[in-house]
Amino acid sequence: MRRNKGLPRKLVGLTFDGPDVPGESCLVLKDDVPVGHVTSVLWSPTLNTYIALAYVHGDDAHKGAQVTVKCRNGARVTVPVRGHAFFDPENKRQEV
Repeated sequence: MRRNKGLPRKLVGLTFDGPDVPGESCLVLKDDVPVGHVTSVLWSPTLNTYIALAYVHGDDAHKGAQVTVKCRNGARVTVPVRGHAFFDPENKRQEV
């Protein structure tokens, strides 16, 4: 039965460029209603930005979708959804 309904949440990658970066377990909101949470956050020296994995609403789980994350300081940050794997698809790092 659950297979027919689809998944309500999906794991995606997020990037944060500004000063407000959420911590683990911060809420992902859709229309001011919690629909998911951040599972992990860390600084990526390769990408020069903070990256995170988060569960988001199934409708927002595609690349380029905008999701809102409520940070611990109360700030709400809207960020684009990335793929859940942060890597170099063009293999440019090997050419260095």
